[in-house]
Amino acid sequence: MAQQKNTKKKNPNSVTLSRKKIVIIAVAVALVLALLIGSVVYLLVSQGLPWSLTGTGTNDTQQTTRPPLDLDDFDPFAGVDFSNYINVGDWRGVVLDLEAFDDEQMSLMMRAQFAEETDRTVVQLGDHIIFDFDGYAEGLGRLEGMAFEGADLIIGSDMMIPGFEEQVVGQTIGQTFEIHVTFPDEYPQNAELEGRDAVFTCVVHEIFAPPAQLSEEQIFMASEGATTDKQELLDIMFNQIRDMSAMQAFHAVFDQAEFIGSLPAAANIYEHMGPQGESWAQEDLVVFAIAAQAGVAITQADVDEELERFRRIEGEEAIEEAKAQIRQMQGEDLTEEEMLLMMLGTSRAEFVRSLMFARIGELIFSYAVDSEGNSVYVEARETSRS
Repeated sequence: MAQQKNTKKKNPNSVTLSRKKIVIIAVAVALVLALLIGSVVYLLVSQGLPWSLTGTGTNDTQQTTRPPLDLDDFDPFAGVDFSNYINVGDWRGVVLDLEAFDDEQMSLMMRAQFAEETDRTVVQLGDHIIFDFDGYAEGLGRLEGMAFEGADLIIGSDMMIPGFEEQVVGQTIGQTFEIHVTFPDEYPQNAELEGRDAVFTCVVHEIFAPPAQLSEEQIFMASEGATTDKQELLDIMFNQIRDMSAMQAFHAVFDQAEFIGSLPAAANIYEHMGPQGESWAQEDLVVFAIAAQAGVAITQADVDEELERFRRIEGEEAIEEAKAQIRQMQGEDLTEEEMLLMMLGTSRAEFVRSLMFARIGELIFSYAVDSEGNSVYVEARETSRS
């Protein structure tokens, strides 16, 4: 797989069209690198999994990692009168700006993750390239963020502004060329660039060619053993994007929430972690306040279902090897549930909280609308299929 020559982050003024396109790319990459077992495990993976199914495991805790919780209740806020602590506002009808995407684009980006070096010297659609660009905007000259060395780009991902990637197709490695584009009339990254013509001087250094089609082995690898079927893999990718959209919807609600006075005792478990701990406690309060309003509850059956999903995707052989390691280190008295939770690096209470986060994120997303009042939840489910 292609590797970037440096690790500089792109400046917000850069030629990237939108964060939503980056989300699609990020999900495609994550499918190769991370466990794909639904929104709950997505949340847990984002915090780090301290137990390795192929290693010895560790209990090291970073400052940015949520501490394990000792609570056994499914609802740590049982009996709390949320009106004394928070006003979550209207969480139904959050406005989200989501872009459409289809199987063809998803497939292109998925294949690009398996791209390999090629003797071909001319760029084609779908190639994963390493290149430099240096841009100048009409009337503004060169702005910070319009130049980058060793940039990674999948041709056809629509990650760059309209017209940029099309002009890279047909270019030859090592030869300097110019790209002429016009920035969109609406460009939130930098209002100064809106509607302006620009010229980018570029040179391609490396080309990595994707396979024409993913093999069953590559699909199996990309889905972490979940499937060998291309359509099922695409469904997994779409579901992951929807899960991320649900978290976006949740944070829109979190940003509008009004916290009243001090937090209830059940939310003070992170108080030793300073500002980050307070933010986590406030997130918990928002989640469980909405759950109380909507009558949402997590049950033992929910926990069992998610743990069974984890077992199914990891595979019985890997699970049994990890259980043998745990028994050797921790003894024989652990329950099946306790061992599976150790593999995920979480306590039962934190797992329940993660389940609730996923459930409430999905609930908020189900009511989300676009700027014209149309349901983005329905749009996400009815995305065109190739």
